[in-house]
Amino acid sequence: MPRLAILLAFLASTACTGPTYFGHSPGEDWGVSVDEGVPFFPAWLDVGVGATVKWTNYGPASAVLRSGTPTHPTPVFSAWIAPNASFRYTFTRTGTFEFFLKDHPDTQGRVTIR
Repeated sequence: MPRLAILLAFLASTACTGPTYFGHSPGEDWGVSVDEGVPFFPAWLDVGVGATVKWTNYGPASAVLRSGTPTHPTPVFSAWIAPNASFRYTFTRTGTFEFFLKDHPDTQGRVTIR
């Protein structure tokens, strides 16, 4: 019964205030881990307009991040990310934006902006 009470309190609080993103304050970056040949974590984000996503390279080598897919890259963003460095991009319009690592085309992800 206590879990039900907590859930109902949570639902009541979000019904009035809009969406809540756990662990993120307004203006805080959404993080994606990059490591060569390892899947992105998380591989998919669903956030609102104005969200900034930060890709951080935890691998031992530089990584080239591209928007789009390996067969259909797009000009939305492209970045060379050194080891232990980050790249940030702020999404200003709704849509679904795919991304991948140029040297590891099987490493792909997606950001959905609502």
